[in-house]
Amino acid sequence: LEIIFRRGMAAVRQLWRRSSVAWLPSRGASGAFNGCCRLIQRNYSSLSKESAGKALEHCVELVKRYEYEQYCCAQLAPNGAWAPLITLRAFNIETARIKDKSSTPEIGQIRLHWWEDALDALYKGEESADLLKQPVTAMMYVLLRRYHLPKELFQEILRARSRDLSSQPPDSISELVQYADSTQGCLLDLGLHTLTMVDQDFKIAHEAVRHAGRCAGLVTLIRATPYLSFPVYFNNIYI
Repeated sequence: LEIIFRRGMAAVRQLWRRSSVAWLPSRGASGAFNGCCRLIQRNYSSLSKESAGKALEHCVELVKRYEYEQYCCAQLAPNGAWAPLITLRAFNIETARIKDKSSTPEIGQIRLHWWEDALDALYKGEESADLLKQPVTAMMYVLLRRYHLPKELFQEILRARSRDLSSQPPDSISELVQYADSTQGCLLDLGLHTLTMVDQDFKIAHEAVRHAGRCAGLVTLIRATPYLSFPVYFNNIYI
């Protein structure tokens, strides 16, 4: 694990030195919402600007409540990247909390299937009015109409969340690292796809975010160990 952490930090330091992206702080929560959020500046065919604004407000409150450190990090994102990052973190929270809200693994699988169907509908452009009533899926609808985000990254996250519903812990360190990569690594990778970068910088950044994602995922599991030991989490201890 120490080697993984060291590799992650080295990759991030290399990105910081070489990236040409202007990593400038945004103008804070209110400024980012009013000035930097280009996602909701026009009406969409299935969602009005007002509805998108309310959906974004919901996502902001969700991230502030459950991932406050990620909310703080989002304030340092380049102008225009704030709302996409908030939306992705809200998606992570909704899918990660499926286990918390499910009394049995079977109920959890039903909720996961709902998200799989929702993603299919959003990528096919077949979203329904009922689907867009859910604030996170509404913002996902807006996000996917501005950025070409790889669907397989979302699918990999959902597969990892399906594993959360099992009481079988990882059999090896390699499986544990793969789980961290499939959750936090994929989330950071999706965030990277919302930034404009030259090809060379993207390759460096891609390597850095996957290493950083593994580190963040492992730290999250270590922090969550006392809570994952409770029966409500199906005694799912990863570390």
